[in-house]
Amino acid sequence: MIKFFRKIRYNLMETGKTAKYFKYAIGEIALVMIGILLALQVNNWNENRKNNIEERDYYCKFLDDVRQDHEMLNKQKEIAKLRLHHSNKLLQNLQKDNVDLADLVNDMKLSVQSINAKLEPTKIAFEDLKSSGSLKIIKDNNIKIKLGNYYANAQGIMNVINDNYAAIGERFKSNNERLNTGWVYLIEDQKGFDTSLVDVSKLKALSKLDETIKISMVNDALAYLGTNSRNLYHYDTLETEINNLEAALILKCTTND
Repeated sequence: MIKFFRKIRYNLMETGKTAKYFKYAIGEIALVMIGILLALQVNNWNENRKNNIEERDYYCKFLDDVRQDHEMLNKQKEIAKLRLHHSNKLLQNLQKDNVDLADLVNDMKLSVQSINAKLEPTKIAFEDLKSSGSLKIIKDNNIKIKLGNYYANAQGIMNVINDNYAAIGERFKSNNERLNTGWVYLIEDQKGFDTSLVDVSKLKALSKLDETIKISMVNDALAYLGTNSRNLYHYDTLETEINNLEAALILKCTTND
């Protein structure tokens, strides 16, 4: 093609048709410019298409992170409901005239089960996007606002939940009446005694569940019950945050634009 145009130019110059040559040259320049503009347009279109695909991929990654949070939330809510149930059972048994200390210990233990897990919102996609310096690829300002609000609100709620569980964990561990509140049964259940050295039955016989101890255990049970019920409220608040963001991300992840 280049040789073809070069031949035309040469013939025009050779035959002395200068005016026609200049017209031809201007036309050739115009064709070259149109070609460049078309190439730039195609390049921009490809770049925009690539960015749109990458943007949608990140929406899907955000959605995966939020769904992980939702799965974690559902598990933690079920555990919290069990804690609440056993907190109520602990209070119920403490109101009885005759109660088996082993039963109290079992409900006490289950009232504070799995409270050491630290809850954090999943930020894998967000941290990846931030570290790559490509935050501008997310063009939907509404999604940016929702993501920012979610991470801030979810982190705040999870911090409160973590602090609440840490408080009752400290209360449980700082109990100074371990013998009379049944820690022998707790340690036995955890297989902590070396029975070749310790006579567990004698330790149990030393335990005395008097009214003072029962009042102390009632106070502990109320603390466990209050914390578990309060955290269930926080879980419901967190679920609302998750549902709102999840619904928005599903639309962005599945769009073909």
